[in-house]
Amino acid sequence: MQRRSSKEEAPFPWRQCVVLALCNAAHFYTICSLFSYAGFLVVDLGWSQNVDEAGYVAGYLGSALVVGRLFTSVLWGRLADAFGRKPAILLSMGGILIGNLAFGMTKSLHAALIVRAIFLGACNGWVSLMGVYVGEVGGASRQNRVNGYTLTGGTFCQLSGPAVAALLYNKIPRYPALAPSLLGACLALVAMLLGSVWLTETKQPGYALVGDDAEPDQVSSDVQSTLFAKGVFLRFALGFATFAAFDTIPLWAIASLKAGGLDLTRAHLAIILTVASGVQVVYSFRFMAQFMEGRGLRGSLVSAACAAASVLIFIPMCGGLEAPFGVKLLFLAVPVTVFYAAATTAFSAAQAIVNNVVRSAERGYANGVAATVEAVGKAAGPTFGAVVLATGFSSHHGGFAAFWCLASSLLMAVAVARKLPESVEKSLDDELATIEMTRRKEVGFDEGQEMWDAKLGKRDSEPVLSSLDDSAA
Repeated sequence: MQRRSSKEEAPFPWRQCVVLALCNAAHFYTICSLFSYAGFLVVDLGWSQNVDEAGYVAGYLGSALVVGRLFTSVLWGRLADAFGRKPAILLSMGGILIGNLAFGMTKSLHAALIVRAIFLGACNGWVSLMGVYVGEVGGASRQNRVNGYTLTGGTFCQLSGPAVAALLYNKIPRYPALAPSLLGACLALVAMLLGSVWLTETKQPGYALVGDDAEPDQVSSDVQSTLFAKGVFLRFALGFATFAAFDTIPLWAIASLKAGGLDLTRAHLAIILTVASGVQVVYSFRFMAQFMEGRGLRGSLVSAACAAASVLIFIPMCGGLEAPFGVKLLFLAVPVTVFYAAATTAFSAAQAIVNNVVRSAERGYANGVAATVEAVGKAAGPTFGAVVLATGFSSHHGGFAAFWCLASSLLMAVAVARKLPESVEKSLDDELATIEMTRRKEVGFDEGQEMWDAKLGKRDSEPVLSSLDDSAA
């Protein structure tokens, strides 16, 4: 049977995109919905005395999820490489489903931290799996488009999730966080049901060399390359700054004017995040892929990170603004929209770069490693941002220190991205295929792909290799 030469020849995977968007929505809602009501939750359940000091505790809730991921991100990548991408994704959605239900029922701080760390962190491998599946189901030249649709679901929940969660919060007074948590559980359930039908398995054999298990030293690992290390650093820096901002911006917005915040109510914060979410969803769905194709991965990351850093530098300058809500809406909704659009673009570019610099055989493991390092940044970011912000409020310095430190992290990512070579724009698999084709022409080999694979000793050509051995005997 003749094989397709590339993913671009296959029909566009619309059904898979729908499932990926739902999975990303469940994942991001679980993370970001907390940010809008964490400051109120820790006060209502007696974990903090007031909202100005809520950052000391709220930051731990955001970090607990990512700390749990530290210990299993690589294992999720190994699981996907060993048993397939589809079962690993469905298992991750199961972890999100159980974790949301459990978190909504908790009333003690220790139980909340344990639930978020184990079920929503360790038992959720989506961060390790998304990049792998997107790259394989879309192909190198279409992964930005597939990624744009996938991120649309996450972006929608990343921004509208906190708004909806703020409105649902405390609808069940006995369990204030249960109503918003139930929505996250429903998203995960729908993703599991549709995923079991529409997701296709993209893990294919035939990438490794025959005998590489017996002689591993003969095959160099792309995970050990300098380019991969730079890609991982980009994901770390972006994860640190953006996750800290997800937590820090709402905490700053609800803080009192005297402390240096905007003194927004829960309803006002929900309105601002809802306004910002509408613009961001349109951008991710319609324009992000075009922007990235025009600018390239490196150009997109540099432009987006610079825009996000500029927003973080500007936001604390609005602290203490005594003005009608309409004015506050303008001064906060516009920069928040720009920040989330920029963060989504930068993350998408960094994820594609990590995919492009490793071969398919190692992509699950490589994304697991990248997700682990990224998780360190995401775990440290919310706690760092919230604590520095609370410290700034207590010392009457406002939020300048917190936001400007996060902007510095983004600018470091810019410095690294500008030094990346042009080769990161294309998949290493495609580059190797081009080199392989050139070699075939140089040696005048024209006996077909299967015979060429057999000559190189690829695993998917073992039957052909056996027939060659038989004929030689």
